[in-house]
Amino acid sequence: MSETIIAFDLYGTLLSTESIATELAKLFGNETSKTLATRARTLQLEYTWRSNSMNRYQSFSNVTRWSFRQATAELGLDLGPAEEERVMNAYNGLDTFPDADAGLRILAKEEAGSVSAYVFSNGDSSMLASSMSTSPALANASSVLPAGKVISVEPLRVFKPHPSVYDYLVGVTGKKDCPGDVWLVSSNPFDVCGAVAAGLRSAWVDRAGRGWLDGLANGTGNNPTMVHQQQSTAHQRQARTRIMCGIHAAISHNVSSPISGTLEANLRCRGPDHLGSLTISLPDNDSHLCVALTSTVLALRGNHTTAQPLLDQGSGSALCWNGEAWRIHGQPVTGNDSEFVLSKLVAASSHSKEAILNTLRAIEGPFAFVFVDKRNKSLYYGRDRLGRRSLLVKLESPFQLSSISDSSTTGWLEVEADGCYSISLTSNSFLSTVEPSRHDWDSNAELISALGIFNATVPKGLDRLTENVEAVGTLKNHLLQSLQYRVQGIPVPPGVNEPQASVAVLFSGGLDCTVLARLAHNLLPKDQQIDLLNVAFENPRIAAQHKDLDPEKLFELCPDRMTGRQSFAELIKNCPARTWRFVAVNVPYSVAMFHRNTVVSLIHPHNTEMDLSIAFALYFAARGQGLAQTSIDTEPTPYSATARVLLSGLGADELFGGYSRHGIAFERKGYEGLIEELRLDVGRLGKRNLGRDDRAMSHWSREVRFPFLDERLVKWAIELPVWQKCDFGNDPNGEKGVEAAKRILRLLARDLGLNAVALEKKRAIQFGARTAKMESGRTKGTTLISA
Repeated sequence: MSETIIAFDLYGTLLSTESIATELAKLFGNETSKTLATRARTLQLEYTWRSNSMNRYQSFSNVTRWSFRQATAELGLDLGPAEEERVMNAYNGLDTFPDADAGLRILAKEEAGSVSAYVFSNGDSSMLASSMSTSPALANASSVLPAGKVISVEPLRVFKPHPSVYDYLVGVTGKKDCPGDVWLVSSNPFDVCGAVAAGLRSAWVDRAGRGWLDGLANGTGNNPTMVHQQQSTAHQRQARTRIMCGIHAAISHNVSSPISGTLEANLRCRGPDHLGSLTISLPDNDSHLCVALTSTVLALRGNHTTAQPLLDQGSGSALCWNGEAWRIHGQPVTGNDSEFVLSKLVAASSHSKEAILNTLRAIEGPFAFVFVDKRNKSLYYGRDRLGRRSLLVKLESPFQLSSISDSSTTGWLEVEADGCYSISLTSNSFLSTVEPSRHDWDSNAELISALGIFNATVPKGLDRLTENVEAVGTLKNHLLQSLQYRVQGIPVPPGVNEPQASVAVLFSGGLDCTVLARLAHNLLPKDQQIDLLNVAFENPRIAAQHKDLDPEKLFELCPDRMTGRQSFAELIKNCPARTWRFVAVNVPYSVAMFHRNTVVSLIHPHNTEMDLSIAFALYFAARGQGLAQTSIDTEPTPYSATARVLLSGLGADELFGGYSRHGIAFERKGYEGLIEELRLDVGRLGKRNLGRDDRAMSHWSREVRFPFLDERLVKWAIELPVWQKCDFGNDPNGEKGVEAAKRILRLLARDLGLNAVALEKKRAIQFGARTAKMESGRTKGTTLISA
């Protein structure tokens, strides 16, 4: 195996320039220093690029001095010779980023001849030597980065991203004939793009946590080989406060309406770490309205639990928030997302109702919420546009909103995910049945799920979906980005050993869930275990056909159990360094019947036999109690899952044509029929039964996450030509053994080394786990649940 070269940019990649900002703050104050530092950095880069264009090289030290001189002059600040030297000297003694320290320690343990590390910088030789020797961490890492492996562009008299500097790097490292063996690691987009254009590989370090946004690179294809998202220590500490909740709101005249003991107990199951309540009183003529808010909290990040409901002391407004705001207005949310959402909503409430609605429309992530705008006597509520979190409404007096119903009372309805809702908090609004106002997520009616316009292009000629089609790689990148938000930074619960699982996969062994498990492996620490929860039921009808078999062997005959074990073996083969734990959740008929009333109550107001059969499987899978194995031939042992986050593959069939009806639609009407069927399915995503599923699984103090239903992935899939999703027009029975349904995902599975998984047929969960028709073989899925 040839030696791999890793060349690190220095300033902003290995070394943090925070101390330079600190020195500027001493001279000019905190606020001015931020503006000054940003402007000086912009000028510094501009000077290097102008120098390249004009062929007028100057040392990086001079470029840096001149950038600070112009920046201070523009801001009307005085930068004398002494102050200028203080700023320049701040480049000495810089601290490394935490991930840089960790990376250097790993490199120090690498076997000689496998990896060699370098520093590669715009800095001139004297500046680099000073920074390297005065940085405590880099001085201690001299065995990994000795002086002879610190490369400056100075001999070439040009700066990055001039092509010649990367040719120079390849030559100095002895890789002239193998530039692909050289990796450039940098936090500067222009640097990694320049390296890729020159034939090197690159890793971009996303210090700001905003994701890869470079328009020129996206347009020309010179994107980094990989993206590394690193959060600052403060960011990491703040990010440990995302939570899942059970929420409830009740509005009544004059007196607060307490929730029932049963409803409070159900809410506590969803959020066992905290129970909080708050009552907001709103005077109205001769009476007043009381809005009683209740929240229970399941902490998902760290030991800190954020109490809810959240109250803004200045305005008196309050928020109950259940979910995650990954991004708002396209920018990642750092710190506590519920507090951030409340601050945005309160700020918007001082402007207009439309400002509040636009803030809600800008949130990306799964959520349900209740916001009391006390300033304007209004209440807003809703679910995200894909309906990934449960929220129910009871319109009759007393008006109520809840994550879960009290099935002893009637009138509960699912809140539709087709927009957010508002009601006026005045007495006249609550005389009998409340009539909320609905507000669209987007005014463009052509958008599917308020996200994108469905691509109805019919292929012309012999367009084929193969491994080489760009869409396969794009799908992989979208899934990785979606999974980054959903699996990283989640600690194991208190009292659990650190290497154990913080994430579990609802695992039938099918295509969707196994691809998610395989990609999660790329993102989680190598010593962290991943649980694969596989559920099988004792179905009396099937048992009657196998009277000679004991119950344990009957469980192993369930279709999902057989597929699950096969895919478990394939994951072990492909990722042997990971500890995969296959958890066989076996549910005897008597146990299922013991829990029947609980499941029926949880899924209310859904009430058909199909609802119950699906909910049974999800409920017991989320319970996570079974017999566990970490290899194929080890003896199973009793186990209860520790993970509080569950991954589900739901959404892949709707997006990429995985149902049998998609193939039937193509057979009947060709691509036009297939397009229409897919358009209907994607448009119904927000009307699917995700609220029901959320209620069934969250009962066990776990949160289910749907990586295929990330807004950006869904938008991309909506706008993707149909033949790049499910290629029924070419080899419908199998392109090299890969069938047309969800072919894009099957090709990705094969690219990931999951060859057997790529061939798996679609199977509904109620048939794979054998929860369908457990009580009667004549029961139809649409039959209402009996008492």
